[in-house]
Amino acid sequence: MKIKILPILVIIIFVFSSMNVFALDTNKDNSNRFAEKFDRVSFSQVTVDSIGEYVSLDIQEANTILKDSGKPMLPVYVKTFKFPFGTKIIDVECTTSEIKQEIISGKIEPAPRPVPLVSLKNTIDNIEKTQENNDVYLSSELYPDKWYEYTIGCGLDGNDRVVFLNVRCYPVRYSPSEDKIYSIDNVDVKVKFEKDINLIPIESEYDLVIITPQRLKRDVLPLLSHKESMGVSTIIQTTESIYKQYNARDRAEEIKLFIKDAIENWNITYVLLMGGSQGFGARWYVPVRYSNTHDRSYWNETYVSDLYYADVYRYNETSQEVEFEDWDSNGNGVFAEWTWIWDPERWWWYEEDKKDVLDLYPDVYVGRLACNNNREVRTVVNKIKKYETSAYNQEWFKDMIVAGGDTVPFGDGIWEGEYENDYAASFMEPLGFNIHRYWASDETLDNDSLYPGISEGGGFLYVAGHGSPIVWSTHWPENYSGWIDPLINFKMGKLRNKDKLPISVVGGCHNSMFDVAPIRFLKGILKLGSDYFTWDESEDCFSKFYWIQRCFSWNLVRQKRGGSIATIGNTGLGWGVGGEGSTQTGDGYISTHFFEVYSESDDIENCSLGMVHSQTINDYVKFFHPNEDEIDRKTVEEWVLLGDPSLRIGGYPS
Repeated sequence: MKIKILPILVIIIFVFSSMNVFALDTNKDNSNRFAEKFDRVSFSQVTVDSIGEYVSLDIQEANTILKDSGKPMLPVYVKTFKFPFGTKIIDVECTTSEIKQEIISGKIEPAPRPVPLVSLKNTIDNIEKTQENNDVYLSSELYPDKWYEYTIGCGLDGNDRVVFLNVRCYPVRYSPSEDKIYSIDNVDVKVKFEKDINLIPIESEYDLVIITPQRLKRDVLPLLSHKESMGVSTIIQTTESIYKQYNARDRAEEIKLFIKDAIENWNITYVLLMGGSQGFGARWYVPVRYSNTHDRSYWNETYVSDLYYADVYRYNETSQEVEFEDWDSNGNGVFAEWTWIWDPERWWWYEEDKKDVLDLYPDVYVGRLACNNNREVRTVVNKIKKYETSAYNQEWFKDMIVAGGDTVPFGDGIWEGEYENDYAASFMEPLGFNIHRYWASDETLDNDSLYPGISEGGGFLYVAGHGSPIVWSTHWPENYSGWIDPLINFKMGKLRNKDKLPISVVGGCHNSMFDVAPIRFLKGILKLGSDYFTWDESEDCFSKFYWIQRCFSWNLVRQKRGGSIATIGNTGLGWGVGGEGSTQTGDGYISTHFFEVYSESDDIENCSLGMVHSQTINDYVKFFHPNEDEIDRKTVEEWVLLGDPSLRIGGYPS
């Protein structure tokens, strides 16, 4: 027995001593905090197809495209890694497989030139199709100049706050002057990261915070009671109390600092900004942030962006820490800055060295009800209460209304508005939605047909075309001079859909410019005199309609006898492209992708409007790298939700 027990004791002592040594080593160098992730991204063979005078390339695995105007369109694959909030990304290493070469017979198709989606003829008379960028097409240098790059950001992914690592792989590179492409079969990605403590509480004390001035609070209280009854824990915070607690550069930053504290103390998910401009528009109930991202047009130097309030954190790659995102990375006091200057001698824009690099991922789901007075507050609160308690499982909710025409009449046979309508509908029809199409091509769309159509009610309304603060418009096919104005502000009283309220997505320019105000008329007269009534693209002139009381999208929401329950659209000049590529970038992508995101929701009957809106923005940031293209950045900054972000799409079960 003694002989048998001795080996067993030796083994036990060895095992325990080894475990103790391992534990000591772990505590000594904190190696348990470090970890690695590996992934191999494989690509199938490149396919080359002829398109007129050009060729196009495709790879089955590509999930976006490289589409800088005038430069070759190439397939791109974006791989997203998600880490718990607070994770530090130590290193990202990509190793490519052997490089293959192939001669192609023709130039790769250049990316189309974006065009403004405004409903004014003056701005589209000189639109031309895209031309090749000779700096690229006459060069033998490989385009793009790398096989991969990556960006790191942080934001909400469903209900989880995460760090996003996006690795952009370019599986095909192109030497234009040699008519040669270079490709790879795979990329091995290795990520080294350090786990860190998540300072955000796991449990939520509140789901929704409503920010509103004391003057409107009395009429907001019924919304708080309703939300609580629906299981959404809600708190109201007045702007006056926020201004007393914080001392920042301006009131908008003070509100954003409060939102940051609300995340870190209460783990809030939703922020509702209740209030727009007061009276004639000289003051705000809830202030706005203006973005200074210039889109190389003369139209607007600035535009409002409520994404500022949603984008609370950024990832600092130098310190490897999550920090407050103030939208002023260069610290010069100009928010969301990206400056371009027109050089009349070179007849071109050049980029001035004044640019803020922004995170752009929403960290909370933000919406605004841009009420001008207490009466509007009562109207929208009653609409939300009625919608969430009565819309569930109603037949009218399964109706989707779409409208469009020929947004960019290039003579190419593609009617972009209708094309985008169909693309959005393709995500909704499998869910059982009945699509009601109002189109210019078959004359079901005219100046009067949409009012009775919307008055029948529906779960969603999607219009794709041109716009201004006062009207949504489109063209008949191949007809630049012919305009259809199916929805206009002063006719919205015709809408009689009562409680059958759609969520509306509006494709076009300035439809959601909720900073319109009569005070702009006075300012224009004082600045320009009689010239205020002369068209000038570079000035805030009369015919841009910035002086009206309420913008198109907000007017649609505030209607007492119908309209919409919420409207999403652009606060400034929107951009799109002509042809079949209209759904691949800009306004055409983000507006149609909203319906794709909704259709792919994990729990479609427990889906909030703010989550779908923000996830759509997340995906745009993921696929389009908006800090490299000012129009892409503007696309997400200006895409505002005028509605309740906590709204349960389709209502609650009774």
